Amino acid sequence: MTTVTAAALAVLALAGGGVLAYRAAAMSPDDPRPDAPAYGGWGPHAVGTREASLDGDPPLALTIWYPARGDAPGATTVRYPYELKWFVRTRALARAAGRARRNAPAAELDGAGPVVMLSPGFALPVGGYVWLGERLASHGFVVVAPEPPETMDVALDGFWRGVIDRPRQVGAALDWTARQAAPGGWLAGVADASRVAVVGHSLGGTTALALAGARLDPAGFADLCGTPAWRDGEHAFL
Repeated sequence: MTTVTAAALAVLALAGGGVLAYRAAAMSPDDPRPDAPAYGGWGPHAVGTREASLDGDPPLALTIWYPARGDAPGATTVRYPYELKWFVRTRALARAAGRARRNAPAAELDGAGPVVMLSPGFALPVGGYVWLGERLASHGFVVVAPEPPETMDVALDGFWRGVIDRPRQVGAALDWTARQAAPGGWLAGVADASRVAVVGHSLGGTTALALAGARLDPAGFADLCGTPAWRDGEHAFL
């Protein structure tokens, strides 16, 4: 087996494993165990989902989940793309069924719910976090997930660029959400853009910290990585 073939099989296996893990989470019971957190199961609302795109080079795709009316006419169950972003980009690799309804009318709530900005891990698709977005929306949150236009390559250029670009992308998505939540917008009365949380996995967690005010310390990186410390013949991180 050639190295290229082995690498291709490894990528397909990882992508397939991600789809299976997503499906297991998305279709798990509404109340999986008695001690599950309140948001671990499905909430009282039906869930709708929409896609949007913000102008840019390249454009920034958004996936939005929100509490929806339970009797949305003509709505269909969504099949989300699980996008491959390792060395190549394709949305045709696999799809998984969700429980939201495409373009369903937003619910009429007694009060607008908080906004959650969701940032995925490096070179991981928003489609891998649908289980979280749908569940939070079922509890009354409006979840907005920007799809970072990055790809894992040999040089990992997308990683350092993501550290810089992702907070800007989430900020642009939040501005867009605030406009939709203003009077006359389709999220008016549903999303409260003055109450915002940012959640993320891996590099998405770094994005959340940056938006909360954390700053990188290049001098600290250089100090720790430029002069390794050794103890008893083993590398120690001090």
